[in-house]
Amino acid sequence: MLLLAAVLGLLAITIQPARAQILTTLYSFAGGAAGEYPSGNLAIDGQGNLYGTTQYGGTLKYRPIGHGTVFKLDPTGAETVLYSFNHYPDGRYPSGGLIMDGQGNLYGTTLHGGTGFCQGPHQGLWHGI
Repeated sequence: MLLLAAVLGLLAITIQPARAQILTTLYSFAGGAAGEYPSGNLAIDGQGNLYGTTQYGGTLKYRPIGHGTVFKLDPTGAETVLYSFNHYPDGRYPSGGLIMDGQGNLYGTTLHGGTGFCQGPHQGLWHGI
């Protein structure tokens, strides 16, 4: 931390050592329906709930790993899956995290998917949840 102070019209700089940081695990993703491989930034609401995405997992009947989820973590660390991606027509592999507007709506993107026939690394969707 850098502190600046004016002393008799002169500038004095004081450097303080960094404080020790403590890492706290809020939630461990086990895979399956709860999601796996969380990625991107988290959004936070006024009650302290965190919202994010996992690139894999969720509930998908024809594939064992699923195509990703949107999740909520409450302040106690409990996870709720808000949405599971199914590829058609809603996309798969959410990436880049989420943003939240002033009304609490969440927005994000997927790497692949949509309703078209062309599939490849440049296909994807912008979502509102």
